[in-house]
Amino acid sequence: ADPRPPPLEEDMSYVLQPIIDSLSSVTSAEGVIQTEAFLTTCRLILPVLDKLGVAFSPAKSDVSGNIERLAKKVAQHPALFDIALEEVTAGAGAHTAGTSCCNGLLWLKRFLEFTMMLLTELSVEPHTKTLKEAANKSYEACLRPFHGFIASSVFSIVLQFPPTRETFVGGRALGARRAMAG
Repeated sequence: ADPRPPPLEEDMSYVLQPIIDSLSSVTSAEGVIQTEAFLTTCRLILPVLDKLGVAFSPAKSDVSGNIERLAKKVAQHPALFDIALEEVTAGAGAHTAGTSCCNGLLWLKRFLEFTMMLLTELSVEPHTKTLKEAANKSYEACLRPFHGFIASSVFSIVLQFPPTRETFVGGRALGARRAMAG
């Protein structure tokens, strides 16, 4: 028997396919990012953070909070850009406040990049990279440059205890297959 774990794309297809399918509706025919479709896709990515273990719960909570902060603006702003434009044109630094939609969108973008890089790192042949290695590389590239001392210290500890690659990849696919069958 081959000791290598199965390729990521085979095990993860049941989880990743809904995300991939949702991407086509994110951008309008005119090239405008649609707020509701974008947030729907972001919500489909939240289970990836779940599978990184309980230590990632605060990160998932932050990401979810950023999604919901933007969701409150969907009715007024079907185009994502218009949410940011409203805050920037409001003046007085509204767009730079910690609770601003601009700040939430920026951190959401960073976590999406982290997730994309993590999944990409795990999909690289010959599928021997551990989740810990992939998560650390992704964190260093996508999030660490923007974290202060405390946040980077917390993430350093969290990244020491990820689940195994097999648990992360196999458990997600198994759960998705059960959901689709039931």
